[in-house]
Amino acid sequence: MIRCLGYRSDVALLAFHAEILEKPRYTVIRSPGEPGHYWGNFLLYPAPPGDLATWEADFKAEFPASRHRAFGWDDPTGALGNIAPFQDARYDVVELAVMATHTPAEVPVPDVLVRPIASDEDWEQVFQLQVLCEDSGHHPKEAYTHFKRKQLARYRAMDAAGLGHWWGAFVGPTLVADLCLFANPHGEARYQSVETHPAYRRRGICRYLVAEAARRTPADTYVVIALAHEPAVQVYASAGFDIVENQAGAAWWPELG
Repeated sequence: MIRCLGYRSDVALLAFHAEILEKPRYTVIRSPGEPGHYWGNFLLYPAPPGDLATWEADFKAEFPASRHRAFGWDDPTGALGNIAPFQDARYDVVELAVMATHTPAEVPVPDVLVRPIASDEDWEQVFQLQVLCEDSGHHPKEAYTHFKRKQLARYRAMDAAGLGHWWGAFVGPTLVADLCLFANPHGEARYQSVETHPAYRRRGICRYLVAEAARRTPADTYVVIALAHEPAVQVYASAGFDIVENQAGAAWWPELG
């Protein structure tokens, strides 16, 4: 079993459509229908990085046609190991805070309605908001919009299968914040793709959405992951989440050079 709460909850969601293969030295996570999804097609090792050349050879063997490479390691301390060669090779090294709570703190926001995404019009608003909020600068717009369409189709299928919901916060008919929350067999419910429209930030809407989605999603533990040094960590802390682990990974794709 994967030790890290973050990676365990990641892989549990991916298992709806991905192949999870245990190998002697690593675990393969492969999404045949989404080959361009970096963190849907990666290798998970039991310890932090050692030899870059060995890991790249492993990835090439498992994903011979891939344009990217992505590696995670099952260490809840977030240790980086021998990361310098990855940085020298222009990998994007991510350091994440894994946060959890049993009961999010709910602070309602007037004139904001939280409900599951349901209609085709709702899902189109989700797509538009998710694309609007992609501001990392890492991904060409055309490639990202293609990826996001496929990702949302997958989550919509998971919603239809009764595994959870994509949730929205609405002001009138307009979607102003959204996220998905899906439970897994380990008693954990995992948030992903949490976004708020830039014009509606710093109003408590995200905190309310996070808490209200949890209130209506039975689980023992609610899990969310954020970049370790980003403001989202404070937003989730204000909703009752504590940092319980650190998580790290490294990915490369052609646009990184």
